[in-house]
Amino acid sequence: MIRRLCVDECVGATGNLSPPMSNKAKKTSNRLTVLFVNSNKLAPGLYGDGNNLFLSVRPSGSRSWVFRFRERGGNRIRDMGLGTAGPDGVPLQAARDRAVALRADLRAGRDPIADKKAAAAAPEAPQKTFGDYAINDWLPVYAMGFKNPRSAKELKRVLEINAAPLFSLALDAIGKPEVLSVLTPIWTTKAKTARELRARLETILQAATPQHRLGENPLARQP
Repeated sequence: MIRRLCVDECVGATGNLSPPMSNKAKKTSNRLTVLFVNSNKLAPGLYGDGNNLFLSVRPSGSRSWVFRFRERGGNRIRDMGLGTAGPDGVPLQAARDRAVALRADLRAGRDPIADKKAAAAAPEAPQKTFGDYAINDWLPVYAMGFKNPRSAKELKRVLEINAAPLFSLALDAIGKPEVLSVLTPIWTTKAKTARELRARLETILQAATPQHRLGENPLARQP
């Protein structure tokens, strides 16, 4: 039977909360089950799984994962949220894996809460836009194969005129709807230009993968 954590339960030297020892050996990790975590009959409280991982159940019935540890060099107990729990939340095994990783951080002398705050405060690197990549990264390399220097200028002009709606978009945000928005208007009126533009767009998006975009190339031809 899984007990709710009581206020008089102790914290071991490693920072792991555990019930008082008894003559009967108790399971010290992986105490919870998926069925238990997803049960709608749990009373409010903290339910220990071991390795500093707890299932927190609120009076409303909502639940979340908590990593509870003792602050190094003191007696202060700290809680770190690991996401929601339950059928639509973080799976039990994923929460366990995260707790094991955090315990390793504690043993290495790191503060997981401080690390989390630092990561959230760090500015995200701006995503590369299609225009920046196509003109400044891809075109100079692609143009090395041109015998006539004017060809690079002409290709640049074609992209700037016919693919202008894509220029401000992040490379990773470009999918089939976005490429169709620039190809469809000229597909029947400028068929040759449309075919050439399609080939160039496919090459650019492929060259940008995986460094600047993830997933499949929306213009890749199916085998």
